[in-house]
Amino acid sequence: MIRNRIIIIIMVLLMPSAAYLEAAEQEVVMEIKGMTCLLCPLAVKKALKKVDGVSNVKVSYEKGEALFTVDETVADKVLINAVKKAGAYNGMIIKRKAKE
Repeated sequence: MIRNRIIIIIMVLLMPSAAYLEAAEQEVVMEIKGMTCLLCPLAVKKALKKVDGVSNVKVSYEKGEALFTVDETVADKVLINAVKKAGAYNGMIIKRKAKE
């Protein structure tokens, strides 16, 4: 009985914490070409929010860009494809940096 408790305690101590298991977040700036009206940013935002690991999406028609937070495990290609599926838009990652 005591041996089992000791083994459990050792296992818990050696297990990585949940903070280490989560992917680090990054801030992304994506240039969006092809937005022609004020409804276009809504379509782009909706498409990006559907991607697992993407949050805090803001799309600017005036600047022609999207700003959002993403898990580092999400590939650029996945983000670009999501934007393409939203309509006749072309996305290009301009900046991707670790979130502070």
